[in-house]
Amino acid sequence: MNAADTWTTRDGRVVPVAEMTTEHLANTIKFLRRNALSMRLQVLRAMSRYIEQAPDGAAMACEAEADWIIDMSDEQFLARFVPQWHGLNLELAKRKAVTV
Repeated sequence: MNAADTWTTRDGRVVPVAEMTTEHLANTIKFLRRNALSMRLQVLRAMSRYIEQAPDGAAMACEAEADWIIDMSDEQFLARFVPQWHGLNLELAKRKAVTV
């Protein structure tokens, strides 16, 4: 099982996405959406520190990547930087399709 198939809870338990309750799935997705901006800022801060010390060519490439990240929607950012994003949404949609 890879990281995209599991979620680590705040108390450190690793839970397969398929075994999360429907409520836990929905709350996790809401949590990620609520925190997308702060996660994006963390990524951009790390990139900024790298740019300060990187050789010119690498710094320019990293700056271009940072611009791309800034222009992303939250959904695009989460899809690119949170390996579980797709699986969480897919699992929740599958369950909603069955219960409707």
